[in-house]
Amino acid sequence: MSPLAKELFYLLHTGNLHSGESLAQHFGVTRQAIWKAINELKTGALVETIGRQGYRALYSYIPLSREAILSTLNESLVDNVITLIDVTSTNEEIAKLPLTKALVMVSEMQTNGRGRNGKVWISPLARNLYFSMRIQFKAQALANLTSFSPALGIALVEYLQSKNIPAKIKWPNDIWVNGAKLAGILIETSAKSEHEVEMIIGIGLNNHPLADDNLAQNKATSIYEISGEAFDRNALIADIIQLISNLRDQYEAFTPPNIVELWNKNSALYQQKIRLFSPNREIIGTEIGIADNGALLIQHEDGSIQNYFSGELSLRAYA
Repeated sequence: MSPLAKELFYLLHTGNLHSGESLAQHFGVTRQAIWKAINELKTGALVETIGRQGYRALYSYIPLSREAILSTLNESLVDNVITLIDVTSTNEEIAKLPLTKALVMVSEMQTNGRGRNGKVWISPLARNLYFSMRIQFKAQALANLTSFSPALGIALVEYLQSKNIPAKIKWPNDIWVNGAKLAGILIETSAKSEHEVEMIIGIGLNNHPLADDNLAQNKATSIYEISGEAFDRNALIADIIQLISNLRDQYEAFTPPNIVELWNKNSALYQQKIRLFSPNREIIGTEIGIADNGALLIQHEDGSIQNYFSGELSLRAYA
């Protein structure tokens, strides 16, 4: 994104109408330069033209702010919170930086956002949450970390429920509301040494109105669609940092939450007939919970029960 488009991004966030002439005077550039920069923001489905009157944001938004995020956090929790306007993928970029305790990166948009199994996570400008947090564990915690992903999903679901969002979790790491996808979690774990394990946690959450009709057709939803009002992402980020930090401390102390019991209360498909499939196979059965290591428990028609780990598997309601 050009420097001028970035400056316009911050100027237009209130949703007020600005004429092309006033913007050109404000920035000391030509109307043509303003037009080009506005078109960059239009590519992100953020700005609209109002007849001959000028330009305004399609909706008011609160830009990401490192200071606002850190203002409510204990400074000992993280090394830094990095806020960007655009990035290829927060998960990819955060992996390249030095780490002491914990590092957070958030961006207004991603040009190559990733979901599970190499899928693209659509990341339009300023509409949603694109969040990555990189943390460390002692190597002794590695054996228990297979359950971290569902534990985090459950914790995020319970947090959203506390905000009056009727969220449920769909194995292994999607957040659903009324059968539509609200958020996804992507976790990448690696052993850095015999003493340390690193984890990168990526969270994408739809916040403002959906930018693409195709999202609605593919059963996506957003905080705005559910409640009529979007979250302040800065407050949301601070809350998620605290949530992840608390969960990390539980695993470090070998006192992880009871995900078996919590899953049954919060699963979108618990006790329902489901399809579990990969590129090479399909399994039909009933979801009856998860094991304490995070494996999905499926009861087959013959009454047998089998555990499944995520890998390339995807879960759907049977239809």
